[in-house]
Amino acid sequence: MEMDFSEQEKQAAFDKIAELYYNRNFGETTKSDFETLLFSIYIEHLMDNDLASDDYTMSIQLGISESRIRTLKERKQLKYPREHYVWQNEFANLVQRARYDETTKMVKMSIEDVNLMKEVRHFVIQNGWYDEFQLNPRLFQCKLDCFLLICSKLDGEIEFSDQDKQKLRELKASEDERSAIEKILNHDWEGGLKELVAQSAEDVLCEVLEQLPVGNFGSNFVKGVFSMLGKKKQKTA
Repeated sequence: MEMDFSEQEKQAAFDKIAELYYNRNFGETTKSDFETLLFSIYIEHLMDNDLASDDYTMSIQLGISESRIRTLKERKQLKYPREHYVWQNEFANLVQRARYDETTKMVKMSIEDVNLMKEVRHFVIQNGWYDEFQLNPRLFQCKLDCFLLICSKLDGEIEFSDQDKQKLRELKASEDERSAIEKILNHDWEGGLKELVAQSAEDVLCEVLEQLPVGNFGSNFVKGVFSMLGKKKQKTA
């Protein structure tokens, strides 16, 4: 049950409310701040108990619009950020549901969480890339090379070992593909991936991705890209 709070949750909720009123600050809390706290308590309860916390379901449960739910989610994350929240992990888990348009070379994916969408777009802007902004607040889309840039950077800078470099240089590839691979090896990710996406076949692209020395987030992204491109290959440890 959505409203079935445990005794421990009820105690924690009361303690948070008491902080707003019983420390010589009675009546100073605004209606907006109080609603944000109550919303934070409620959505934390839903997430901790693996209950639905999407915009539509919460709007039905609370009797308010989906747009107001999204506003409350933003305010909650700013004022009461969720502990141990790692946006890279959330994004990596969604990658396997992304869809790829071979004609436009565009990747599209649905991101329900308004705060995750903000984090991804901020990450893109910080790195000097860009996405194809849509009026649909849940749709994130960008060119395949930009998408690969985002995913490849989730674990930070990738460092190639001599063995990694050798494997990439031994791939069966055209002259243009080899040029793109060399750019990647020389840390020109933007130029290398852009050329690789534009000039290479999908099997060569997947071969390159399969050799990337990625970490925890990146391993999920590689699996997701293979799935998105219709490949059955899996990144091996």
